[in-house]
Amino acid sequence: MRIRFLYPIVIAAAVSLLPPPPAFGTDPDPSTAEEAKKSADSRAEKLYKQGTKALDKGDWGEAAAAFHEASRIEGPRADGPVGMA
Repeated sequence: MRIRFLYPIVIAAAVSLLPPPPAFGTDPDPSTAEEAKKSADSRAEKLYKQGTKALDKGDWGEAAAAFHEASRIEGPRADGPVGMA
């Protein structure tokens, strides 16, 4: 009879020693998030440079398309097309 009394105590103690689960919406590997941001930043930079080269050549359609795509990435050049209209 006394052993059955100890089961809930032993189980509660074992559960309290488990690590907490990760929070929802957090990235378990922060380096992955940083790499993704760097990749997006470099893609936005590449598109911005394509847009400026197209402007230099006078290809307004290609420039607008490149700037539009760069603005969708939300990188450091997201404000590239500002003042184009």
